[in-house]
Amino acid sequence: MATHTEELFNYFLCNEETVKLINARKKDVIDDYQKNKWKYRKYGNLSSNIISAIKDIEDVSERTIGQCLNWASHVKEVCKTELEQLCTNIAEKKNVYEKALTDGDRRLIDEVSNDIDVLRYLYELPDSIASTNKESALIEKQVLIIKGKAGVGKSQLFAVTAEKSIEKERPVIFVLGTYYLKNESVCIQTPEILGLNLSMDAILHKLESLGVQQSGFAYVFLDAINETTYKNIWYVGLWNLIEKIQNYPHVKLVISVRNGYEKIVFDDTILKQKILSPQKE
Repeated sequence: MATHTEELFNYFLCNEETVKLINARKKDVIDDYQKNKWKYRKYGNLSSNIISAIKDIEDVSERTIGQCLNWASHVKEVCKTELEQLCTNIAEKKNVYEKALTDGDRRLIDEVSNDIDVLRYLYELPDSIASTNKESALIEKQVLIIKGKAGVGKSQLFAVTAEKSIEKERPVIFVLGTYYLKNESVCIQTPEILGLNLSMDAILHKLESLGVQQSGFAYVFLDAINETTYKNIWYVGLWNLIEKIQNYPHVKLVISVRNGYEKIVFDDTILKQKILSPQKE
């Protein structure tokens, strides 16, 4: 079973594991509703219309994974009338509840409290299929920085993920920071390290083409850049690499660095980027 960090990393990669998680979330919501359907009989049309809208949503694939970001808003738009009615019902039930409290009517208090719980559950159904803010941000990002203490598992996470991607015939470039031995541009050294007589742009163009062909993403892993001999090459040149990659939407870049080296290898612009910090699990 994947750790929480691995799950978040998979969201960034938008890979098969993430597709399974996203589609399973929708299925679980539908299954939970069906299992407890008897609870919602009082609000039959309202509840059935909302769950039908959720059922009508197509599962995502690696190619269409971004569509899950609009699932909740789509259901809310389709079921706008039903949700407005539920909101009205909740407000009315709250008024009844307050009066029951004042009157000390214990039976009515319990009955109305249960009704409010059911109404809130139905009202929140669209949001129950939505990804979290963190998951959504990772899906949309093209560059991710992973930092952590020595031995926390950054390199292992990279190696295992790269191996799985290769097994699924996904295009992957994996370079260790120790391979950068010269005080030269990252974009010049990387092709040399890979043994390719190509420019960095040409390599990224090829990765982009492969990502498009496979209806997914190509990945560039730069592991332990803090172990580079001339660490200043990242401070000066990493943003240049990121700017190049942003021209290729089917290429994702992920970088790992040890805690304490951030201000040495990253400029202020990159430090503002999303950083995922793995923990031992």
